[in-house]
Amino acid sequence: MTVTPVKNTEDPRVKRTRQLLRQAFDALLAEKPFEAISVQDITERATVNRGTFYAHYQDKFDLADRAAREVFQRHLTGTVQVTSPLTEDTLQRLCLAVFDFLVKTYGHCKLDRQLEALLERAMYEVLSGFIADWLGQDTRDTRARRPTLAITAQTISSAFIGAGLRWIRDQRTCPAAELAQQIVAILAPGVLDGARRLQ
Repeated sequence: MTVTPVKNTEDPRVKRTRQLLRQAFDALLAEKPFEAISVQDITERATVNRGTFYAHYQDKFDLADRAAREVFQRHLTGTVQVTSPLTEDTLQRLCLAVFDFLVKTYGHCKLDRQLEALLERAMYEVLSGFIADWLGQDTRDTRARRPTLAITAQTISSAFIGAGLRWIRDQRTCPAAELAQQIVAILAPGVLDGARRLQ
C-alpha cells in the first residue's frame, strides 16, 4: 500500500509554490470566467507542471475554495478581533467587512454560477465559525451551549451575506454603512441579549 506524504505547509517551497498557483489563478479570474479556466491555464501561468498542481490541490475548485476561505478569514480578523466586546458597533464593523469583501471580489473576478456558489458557501462557513468563536469567547461550559452559539452565528452570517449579495446585485443603491446599520438594528437586540444569557 502506498501512502501519500503529507505536505509540510510551513515549508518555504510549499508556500512559494502555492503562492505562484494562487497568483496565477487570481490573474486568470480577472481575465475570464471561472468555468473557462483550466488547470492547464493555471499551471502555464504559474510556470509549474500539472503534477505540482495536483500535489497541492485536488482541482481548480479546491484551489478556489481554499483561497477564498483564507483570504476571507484574514479580511475578517483584520477588521474585528474575536477578543473585542460584542456591541452594535463591532457587529456593524463585521457587517461592513463582509460588504467590503463582496465589493472587492465582485469587482475583481468574473463570477459565474460555479464560482459564486463556491464563494458563498466558503464565506458562510468562515463567517459562521468566526462569529461562533467570537460569541463563545467568554462563556462557561461552551460545549453545552454550542447549539445556541451555532444557530446565532448562522443567523448573523445569513443576514450579513444575504443582504450583502442583494446589495451588490442591486448595484449598491444605498451606502454600505447605512445598510449595515439597518441590519444590525434588526439583529442586535436578540443577538446581544442572547450573548448575555450565554455568559
